[in-house]
Amino acid sequence: MRADLIASLPDLLEPDVIAHLPPSFNVSEQNLVAWIAERSLEADVFLIKDGVSLNLIGLMFLTRPINADVHLGYLLGKSVWGKGI
Repeated sequence: MRADLIASLPDLLEPDVIAHLPPSFNVSEQNLVAWIAERSLEADVFLIKDGVSLNLIGLMFLTRPINADVHLGYLLGKSVWGKGI
């Protein structure tokens, strides 16, 4: 499963998708394993998959509680933009 995630991330995290996200979301193929580990330290990370093909179409992040606050974030791949999901 981790190999599938590593293979899917470069297509998902293309420049238009991460343009307004923190610099830590910029990923290259050389640091995919480290990128996954860093995001996992910051939040619980959930995969968003297409219900039919099971292809990765996005990520959801749920930060760990800090002062009783939890933050939810997500990103969707450009291939699903404007499709009403």
